[in-house]
Amino acid sequence: MIETWFAWIPCIFLWLTIPYIIYNCFKSSDKPSIDWNLYNTSRLGLTIVGTIVLFFELIFSLVRKYQWLDSPSTAYIIMTALQTATRLALCIIFYAQRRCGIHRSGCVWLYLLIDTFSSTLSIVTYSTAPDDKLRYYEFILRCLSYSLTGLLFILTTFADKLPIIDGQLAHTYSHHQHHQQQQPKVCPKERASFISKITYHWIDMLFINGWRKSLELQDLWPLRSVDIILLMTASTIQTVQPLIIKLLIDFVGDNYEYQWHGYIYTVLFVITNVVYSFFNAYSYEIINTMGIRVKSCLTSAIYRKALVLSNDSKRLTPNGEIVNLMTVDCQRIIDYLQWPPYLITMPIQIGLAVWAY
Repeated sequence: MIETWFAWIPCIFLWLTIPYIIYNCFKSSDKPSIDWNLYNTSRLGLTIVGTIVLFFELIFSLVRKYQWLDSPSTAYIIMTALQTATRLALCIIFYAQRRCGIHRSGCVWLYLLIDTFSSTLSIVTYSTAPDDKLRYYEFILRCLSYSLTGLLFILTTFADKLPIIDGQLAHTYSHHQHHQQQQPKVCPKERASFISKITYHWIDMLFINGWRKSLELQDLWPLRSVDIILLMTASTIQTVQPLIIKLLIDFVGDNYEYQWHGYIYTVLFVITNVVYSFFNAYSYEIINTMGIRVKSCLTSAIYRKALVLSNDSKRLTPNGEIVNLMTVDCQRIIDYLQWPPYLITMPIQIGLAVWAY
């Protein structure tokens, strides 16, 4: 069945990212858990209901196979079983992330985005199939599952509440600021959802405040911890785009290829371009932030060293040389930071190019 192909992509994506999700859970195991609230309860409830619907669809397909003459294909039964197991794994992921204090997950959001696209194509394929009473019940279950997936995708576009650590932050802050009773502001990026993080929507309020009035120190927030991401994600996704274009060109020139192949290639091309744009911009933001921190550390170290130079050293080291070290040489180190990810992705790009052509 053609519609079974659309379900494999999101399921495989989530299972491939589960090791990374488990790693994040172990890394955040020392954080306090997030209290149950309307958001995470509704999200987990929708996932459980979606799992039940897929389970009933699996049972219905098994009954059709062994009790009725119009039995579904083996590929359809395997696809339904895989979807049920994937949605059950998503329930466990949501519960584990709440216990570990993780209030957002880019992997889960991308999985639901891909699943929504693939479910849309699956629904379109079902609607164009010949009339069949058994497939009609199958179509109803598929539409119900699709609706639950769409609602779940909308929910995961937002972020859960942060774990209750604001009191600890306020305690640390008051230890250094004895005369201030106001709790420190948390960087909006810490509270932002995944989509808000990669589109920089979290910083809009700072721009609005700066447009309304001159920014002051209390309008800013303390420095946040260092982000840890794979900077080569964007360049890896960029490698896939020429391969998809090649598949599209071959599809246009081949009159005997199935039409649904073109839909898959088009959707993949759109998704890879959108994801590449977001991750490419975000990776440059991470590189620039890292570069600013490195430059600040090096400049501070050079300045402290210049203050303790002896008189003989000062005569041998002119002020211009020290200034060049603090500006030009430090900037060269920052410019170098954008190239290490390409050392990893370059062999992958060369290998894919050789394999494709």
